[in-house]
Formats: sequence, structure tokens, C-alpha cells
Amino acid sequence: MKIYRTLICVILILAMAFGFVWPIAPAAQAAAVKKLELHAFYPARATFSDNLKKYIDSIDSASFLWGRLYGDLTDGINTTYGKNGNTDFYYPNDYIEVLKYAKSKNKSIQMGIFSDSANAEKFLPYKEQRDKAIQSIVDLMKRDISHGSNIYFDGVVIDIEGLNGQKMSSFFNQFLKELKPKLTQINKKLYVAVNPLRYYSGYDYSTISQIADRMIIMAHDYEPLTKLTKEQVMQYSGYDSLNPIDSLAPIKEIQRVMEDVKKYVSKTNLNKIMLQISFDAAQWRFQVPKGSTWKKVGKKALSLEVLPPPTYKMLYDRIINKDGNGKSITYGYNNELESPVMQYFNTSNNTQNICLYENSRSVKAKIDISKQYGIGGISLWSLSNVPDYTDKTAKTYGLDVWDTIIKSLPATAPVSQTKVTFTDKVVEKAVRTKISKPSGTLYKLDLAKVYRLKIPTGYKTLNDLKLLTNLEYLDLSNTKLTSVSSLVSLKNLRVLYLYKNSIKDISPLKGLTKLEVLSINGNKVSNISALAGLTNLTELYIRENIITDYSPVAKLKNLNILYLKGNKLTNYTKLQTIKKGLIECDF
Repeated sequence: MKIYRTLICVILILAMAFGFVWPIAPAAQAAAVKKLELHAFYPARATFSDNLKKYIDSIDSASFLWGRLYGDLTDGINTTYGKNGNTDFYYPNDYIEVLKYAKSKNKSIQMGIFSDSANAEKFLPYKEQRDKAIQSIVDLMKRDISHGSNIYFDGVVIDIEGLNGQKMSSFFNQFLKELKPKLTQINKKLYVAVNPLRYYSGYDYSTISQIADRMIIMAHDYEPLTKLTKEQVMQYSGYDSLNPIDSLAPIKEIQRVMEDVKKYVSKTNLNKIMLQISFDAAQWRFQVPKGSTWKKVGKKALSLEVLPPPTYKMLYDRIINKDGNGKSITYGYNNELESPVMQYFNTSNNTQNICLYENSRSVKAKIDISKQYGIGGISLWSLSNVPDYTDKTAKTYGLDVWDTIIKSLPATAPVSQTKVTFTDKVVEKAVRTKISKPSGTLYKLDLAKVYRLKIPTGYKTLNDLKLLTNLEYLDLSNTKLTSVSSLVSLKNLRVLYLYKNSIKDISPLKGLTKLEVLSINGNKVSNISALAGLTNLTELYIRENIITDYSPVAKLKNLNILYLKGNKLTNYTKLQTIKKGLIECDF
């Protein structure tokens, strides 16, 4: 034993001498995660197919969103198409075939019952009406819905959406407390679907997670449903925005939901929590005048009338350019939002199209964060719209989502994480604010999620920036900065704001070749030769310096915007060639 102790001491001394970073102690490591449970909703408009059979084979439970509760409850659970205006929640023609198949595969099947807040407010506050609704649910659970084949639901999903306020939260809790024992008596499960707390305060996560067998959090549909300007929509495809407009399900909102789960749900109930992933999409179209280009369309141009979102089949057909009308079809990924973006020009109507969707990468990010917070599973909306394309072109756009889901569910081994410490409190606070982690240990994995950052004045050193190797956007404007030497390692920077400082030397920037937007307005720069190699620049702001030679700028063939007045040199002859391609300039 003495020999081993001596060896350990020697190793530790050598490690400290050479700066070796040990993985954190096992207690602080990420725990092994069990396989996530997979639940999926089956909508009324789905058509049973071999593909759906394949999906049902792989899930743990399915809920059939075929029922609706109206405020007057005269129909009980409305499952009939067209009755009382019901066009979304009904028994489809092939429903018995679907249920028979699911039961033959020993899947747990639940009846999904939807109601909106306007209708729920008419029955949740009243004991007599609650009793009536509960009895309708219990009667349905007892019924052979196949009319002779002995097919019964294993439980119910209560999907009451849009609840707000403490009163409605209390009424909803009471409804669930009264419903649960009735279901338990007949050996049926209770699933409850809830909205995120940021926008809907009518859900008590603590109480609901205690009562329900599963609580499904519908953390999606964050994107705007209105027209957007070009400037706004470019926040999805570009980098020049510290906080881009929300996408379908931005990762920061998923993180916010998980923090609410951590705050309100006990550890013993975490296995009941499911994060729902929705396979919706969004699209904005902009008219491009004949003879013009998307590049020349102004920032304030407004998108056309918002159409129903494209299906994933429509997105796939566009990716392979099935009709031949697609031109300049490109794929991008917004790391800040964890959201894919597809752009293309439609030659049939002269429109530029920007589409948001979910793909294998964005879905895996959601599954990974679910594992990180230790919740029990994933729910899919809906089983009929999961992207499942496996050819080479589809994979380029990440449409092999089904395979990714199945591969991502199994247990993962513990991951050793490296602890990091900051030397500057101002920089650390900016980072913690960005990742919504105001306290606690910071790890390299935390910093890997920092893509866009604004640092306020008051810092003493920027040496910590070398830890943020994934930074794409950095704003150090008006912070009394005198040297940019601390930025040399930030090779992924696309946008850099340094205006209103006291910088004289920008030569350390010459290696930041991914830069697309750079502002050094209002500094003391005289030599801009470092800019000559930054050929990806599309926007450059160098006003109010002491620049004496503009020739490096003449080499930037991709520039769209150039502002340079307020310098010593007022002769712009060397820039005449590049000026022809500019959309905006001040000379």
C-alpha cells in the first residue's frame, strides 16, 4: 500500500507541475442515463400505413388525439368529424385497424382529449361540470371502442391548452385530483399535456407531476406567425444578431423549460416528465422584382402573406427540386437557436423563401438536454409527420430524423467534464447570463454552448475569451478597449463589434477569416492592412478613425455595405471598382 501511495503522490506532483487537467470527481460527473421512454401522438388526419406500423413498433406508448371537450359538455367526449364544428379530433375511418395493430404489439394506448382555455373555463371551475366531464372520460375508458374486438384504451391524455392564472391552475389541479382516483379504480393511466410556464401560468408542474403518470411538456411553436421583414428573417440564416427571433423550438426556451422542471418537479417524479418535439415548420416568402436579386432586396422589405406551413414531404420535394423551380437551394444551421434553415429562390413566382424546420441535429440537441436534466422521456407530435428520409441529399439537410431519434434514446455512459474557472468576474457574469446559469460550477461543455456574447464595460482582462472557442458573435463596443490581442484565438467569429473604443492596432484580427461583419467605428486605427485577407466580410464599418490608405478594402469583393467617412483620407479613387457592387455606402 505504501508503494501505491508514493506512486500516486509522484503522479499528482507531476500533473500539477505540467498543468494537467484532471476530469472532475465522480460525484460531479454526469450520471449514467437510462434509455428514454418514447411516446408519440397519432392524429386524426393520419392514414395508417406500413411506415406508421414501423414507427409504432419502435415506440413505448401511443396516444390517439381523437377526442374533444367543449364547454357545455352536451356531447361528452366529441369524437365525430364535423359535429359542433369539430374538424381536428375525431375517430378516423381506419381507427380500429390502427388500435388493433398497436395492441398486437403490446403498446400502451391512450385516448387524447383536447380542450382550449375558452372551453375549459366553462367547466373546470364548477364541481357539477367537472363531475360530468370526468364521468364522460371514465365511461370512454370502460368502453370496447372496437365494438366487439375487446379493444380498450389503457388510459387518457388530458390536453387542455392555454391555461393562465392562479385560479385556473387551482381549478385544473382539482379536476386532475378528482379524475385520478376514478381512473385508478379501473386500472387506467393518466397522462397530462402542459404548456411552458413562460407564457402560460395555469399549470402547476409540482402538483401535476405528483398526480399524473406522465406529464408531457409541449415546448414548441415559439416562432412568429406574422409577416417579417428581410432584416428580421435574416436573423435565422445570418449571424448579425445577439438574440435572434425565436425559431420553432429554440434551445434557450427548452433550457428554460428544463430549469422550471428542475425547480418545481421533485427528483422522484422526474421519470414522469416528457419533452415534446413537434415536427412543424415555418416559411416566409419575399417577392424579388424581375431582373433583381435577393441580395438587392432592402432590409425593410416585408414578407408576403403567411401561408400554411410546409409539410416535411414538401420540404423534401424542394430539396431534391422535384418540380425544377428551385434555385440556389442552401442549408444552414443557427447554432444559437439550434435550428436548421433552408433558403431557395422559386423561379415560378420570383420569390425568395426562408424555411425553418426540425432536423436530426436539432432533435438530438433536444434529446441530449432531456438526458442532461434526467427526465423520463420524449414525446413526438406527431407520428404521421416525422421526417424519415435516408438518401444522401436528405441527410445533407438532416431529414433522417427518425433514425436519429431511435439511436439517441439508449442509455449513455457518464461523461467526464472539465471544470473551468474565470479570472474576470465581468466576463464570467456575461457568460453565466447567456447560458442561464447564474451560479454553480462551470464546465467546458457549458462554454461550448456560448455562440453569441456581449460584454459590458468594467472588465479588467479579456484573457478568458480563449475559453469561448465557439463564439460567432462578440460585442465589445464602448468598453474602453485598447487592444484586440485577446481575440486571436476566436477563429469562429462571424460578427465583431468594436466601435467607440481606443484601439490603434487591428493586426491581431487578420487571422479571423470567417468574419462577415466588422465594426471599428470611432477608434484610433490608421493601418487597416489586416483587413485585406478577411475576404468573407459583407459589412464593414470603419468610420471616424485616422485611416490613410483604403487599398486593403478594395480586395474585399463580397462587401455589400461599407461606411468609412470621418477618416483623414477623403480620396476614394481606389474604391470605385468595389463601390459598384455595394448596396449601402457613405461615399
